[in-house]
Amino acid sequence: MKKFFGFLVVVALAVSACSASPSGSPSATGLPDQISSDPLCQAVERTRIDFGVMNDVALLLDKYSVFQDTATNPRLLLNNTHEAIWNYLGVPTSNIPQWSRDIVDAEIARSNGRTDFSVFNRIYQELIKDASYADLKDPARLEELVQASIKGVIDALGDPFASYMSADIYLTGGADNSGSYRGLGVTLRTNSRGEITIDSTTDGNPAQKAGLKTGDAVLEVNGLSTLSCSIRQFTLRLKSLSDPRLKMTIAREVALSTEREILTIEVTMENIQQVHLSTYPAVTLPYGRGDTSDGVPYRCSEADGSYGLPCPFADDDGNGYPDIFYIRIHEFSGQMAQDLEYVLSTTDWSLYEGIAVDVRDNPGGWVSATLDAVDFFLATDDVIFIQRDAAGVMTNTRQNRVTYVPEDMPVVILMNNNSYSGAEVFAAGLRDNGRAVIVNSYDRSGGKGSVNRWFTLRNGEYGAVYVSIALWLTPSGEMVEKMDLDDDGYYEVGGLAPDIYEPWSDEDFTKNNRDVNHDPTMESALDYIHGQLSK
Repeated sequence: MKKFFGFLVVVALAVSACSASPSGSPSATGLPDQISSDPLCQAVERTRIDFGVMNDVALLLDKYSVFQDTATNPRLLLNNTHEAIWNYLGVPTSNIPQWSRDIVDAEIARSNGRTDFSVFNRIYQELIKDASYADLKDPARLEELVQASIKGVIDALGDPFASYMSADIYLTGGADNSGSYRGLGVTLRTNSRGEITIDSTTDGNPAQKAGLKTGDAVLEVNGLSTLSCSIRQFTLRLKSLSDPRLKMTIAREVALSTEREILTIEVTMENIQQVHLSTYPAVTLPYGRGDTSDGVPYRCSEADGSYGLPCPFADDDGNGYPDIFYIRIHEFSGQMAQDLEYVLSTTDWSLYEGIAVDVRDNPGGWVSATLDAVDFFLATDDVIFIQRDAAGVMTNTRQNRVTYVPEDMPVVILMNNNSYSGAEVFAAGLRDNGRAVIVNSYDRSGGKGSVNRWFTLRNGEYGAVYVSIALWLTPSGEMVEKMDLDDDGYYEVGGLAPDIYEPWSDEDFTKNNRDVNHDPTMESALDYIHGQLSK
């Protein structure tokens, strides 16, 4: 099981394709006569949904959660779940019926410290006797109620980053931030007819090369109708196929007509590598994956007002820094670490005098990817972070596999208040070991100092919960997790304080909205590097 410093929900598809040929003729309704009546997505109705799954949640929280004060308080967890169920039904906590309170109180009195969450099965049976809650007999509505109860347990924990993911999202890869996936290279939506429709294709990916276009409606896959599919069901169904080769029936709008053209397109799903790394100058990635220019936030304005290639960085006076290498890490995914290693190992560092690493708005990612990124810059076997688990055991984490950046090259890390988790580990690991300085327009970074893990519930049938299993400290022993020590609603500790604090004025935000090249945080970073070079 992978451990994460943060996560980014991604549900996407991608393609490789070969041929597109007209098939059939458009009808007045835009649907061909030969569309299959056999569904691609089979409706799955549960015969039974068990509130007892929350016993599984409570047990794993008791064993793994670093928030032990609440994780080991069954009364708190049970009461919060009880309130969450009624709140989901639109009933305020103060109006919860006494009969329901009595059932919960009796379970707490009976349990002697180990409550049984299946008590909510009894409450459910009482609820459906009331005609106003008869809709809860619908399996879909009951499932939503169970999901609300699981969220109630998670909310009671007090873990600011704990969360719950429903089964349909989890099983379609919602918790995956490996940086790669098998799919079609497109994003999806449903059109006004309720059909699965291509919303966009990714530049350079096989889907675009195959001729798939925005607005194409996917009517069939391998002879099976998609009309019964939601987007998530469609994605999950394609992921479940052992054979990546697909024959898709597509309906395409005809210009200046109410009719549609029906096409058959043969496609082959592939492993698509996402780019979570941007650099200036751009570096061409191996295996035909394009380059690292996308995502660099600085642009030169052409004479016609359009934006061209990224500008060489310059200070307020227009003095250029063509010898500064810029790296933007969008997320610490496994693919990002591989791309970063390729970039750093193939760059001729004699051409550069300093490096600016931008982790603004970076949510985190894999622990292993973060360690690799620090290791590429840090030549010594120093502590990168300290981990404290649920039992309070402290462990120093080190890694010294390979280093690519010259030890005497100045490094500046750009952060903001949305730099979380892995981004904070990366910055602290280099800063505390004397390898970099941090520049921030805010007085603190995001403050997610926890190591997290996804736990599936009954093989994913009930989704998964995301739990903090350890807290991490910087090499100097600084706690990064946001904490409200006196319960006044404000975080007294948490986040990394910058070495260079460069707050933006209202005028700076206005200028940046008009011109992305106005960036006081970057200007401070460049000034620092320039100052180091002049020493």
